[in-house]
Amino acid sequence: MTDANARKVRFVKAKLEQAGDRYHADVELTGEDGARFTGGADGSATEQDLLRTGALAAAAAAEQASSIADARVEVQDLAVVREFGADIVLVSVRATARNDTWQLYGVSRVRGDLAAAAALAVLNATNRVLDLA
Repeated sequence: MTDANARKVRFVKAKLEQAGDRYHADVELTGEDGARFTGGADGSATEQDLLRTGALAAAAAAEQASSIADARVEVQDLAVVREFGADIVLVSVRATARNDTWQLYGVSRVRGDLAAAAALAVLNATNRVLDLA
């Protein structure tokens, strides 16, 4: 019997480092075989850029982790909304692989770290199309 929660790729962490008024985000994923995939991105210290930086780092890591050689992820838009008593990140991405393009949407609850929530929303959007789930 297979584990319904088993995934080919898992989120490990999002790490945010500040240097003056700039931030660098690294998002780390791990594969079933223990392989590590890290994506990085830079941005300013605004809330919107913290979100975008986490999302861009996750997109880069997802491209690496995908078993599809030509997989690309473009973060198009993202927002934090307050619904159902919680802050939620919504993300819109365009994924391209195998000569197909998809407009995808992901969601993740904010649990203290905006960059991690944005990263998880990108993974939520792309996991099945990029063969990560």
